[in-house]
Amino acid sequence: GVQTCALPIWRTNAIMLLVRALCAEGIELDGVRLGRIDGGGQDNAIARSATALLWCAPHRAEPLAEQLRAFMASASEDMVARDQKAFTFEARVGESEEIPGLRAYAPISAIMSQTILKALRNMPNGVLAMSQVLEDLVESSTNLGIIETHHDEVRLVSLTRSSKPGRSEE
Repeated sequence: GVQTCALPIWRTNAIMLLVRALCAEGIELDGVRLGRIDGGGQDNAIARSATALLWCAPHRAEPLAEQLRAFMASASEDMVARDQKAFTFEARVGESEEIPGLRAYAPISAIMSQTILKALRNMPNGVLAMSQVLEDLVESSTNLGIIETHHDEVRLVSLTRSSKPGRSEE
């Protein structure tokens, strides 16, 4: 399996960054299955960390980890400049007995893994609208603050807020 982890970053949502990495062009996920994906801690706070546990054939693990490392290396150049804080990324490869807690999470089917990742990739996150009246004021935004895997269930908590009454329900 491959365990991935995106750790402290500033304004970039770590959950969304990890999903972006897993769905990026050049990341080969055929035959890869999601064991778990977790991140964030509060619905009203930008997730500062996220982890994913991936199952794959042993010969696929290291190439996948390298693809993810390469994606994150290129993403980190943008992150550091924009967020003014460094972030860390780790991709560990190991047999099932080498990764803590792995046995507690049976892999999700390949098709369901792809469906979950595509849904997350397409989920709105961040600024939805800026104020037309006050410069640099965010009027509406949404945040995927928590993602948790519990056995065969992935739970998402997202918060949408707006300074304009009724806008967050649209």
